[in-house]
Amino acid sequence: MSSEPPGDAESLLSAFARWAAGTRVRDEAAGRARQRWLHQQASEAATLAGTLLDLAEGRAAVTILSAQRRYSGHLVGVGADLCVLEEPGRVTVVGLSRVIAVQPQPTPATARPAAASGNRAIEMVMTFQGALSAMAMDLAPVRIALVGTEILIGDLMGAGEDVVTLRVPGTPPRPAYLPVAAIEAFSPR
Repeated sequence: MSSEPPGDAESLLSAFARWAAGTRVRDEAAGRARQRWLHQQASEAATLAGTLLDLAEGRAAVTILSAQRRYSGHLVGVGADLCVLEEPGRVTVVGLSRVIAVQPQPTPATARPAAASGNRAIEMVMTFQGALSAMAMDLAPVRIALVGTEILIGDLMGAGEDVVTLRVPGTPPRPAYLPVAAIEAFSPR
C-alpha cells in the first residue's frame, strides 16, 4: 500500500511527460540548428571545382554554360582548372575560367537533378594547358572552341606555356597560333 495521496503519482507522471516532451522538442530544435550550421559551413567552403567533383562522382548529366555556348553531357572528370564532359561520340574539355553556370539535369530514375556541396579539394593535378599538351604529343585532330563564337578544326601540333599550334586545313595546310587563354574548350575529332 502506498503512502502517497492518490493523484500525486499521476501528477508526477504528468510532470515527467511534460519535461520529456520539452526535452525532445529542444533536442530536435538543436539538431535542426546543427544541421543548418553544418550546411552553412559546407556552403561557405564550396568551390566550383569541388561542386563539379561532387557531380562528376555520380556521372551527373549537366549543361555547362559559357558566355557564348552550351556544353551538355555527363560530367566525368575535374582537374585543377578544367572539367571533362562525355557526350555520345564526343569528349569535351572545358576550361573552368570560361564556365558561367552549371545546371545539373534530372535523372530518369529520380526526376531530380543531382545535389552537390562543393566543399572539397581537387586532387587531380591535370590542368587545361596540360591536357592540351598531352593531346599535342599525338598530333591529335581537334575541334577548338575559342572565346567568342569562333571554332577551329585542325591537328594539334604543339602546346607551349601559353600558346598552342594548330595546323588548319588549306592549300597548303597552315599553322594557327592560339593563346591558351583564348581557348574555351576543345575535343578530339
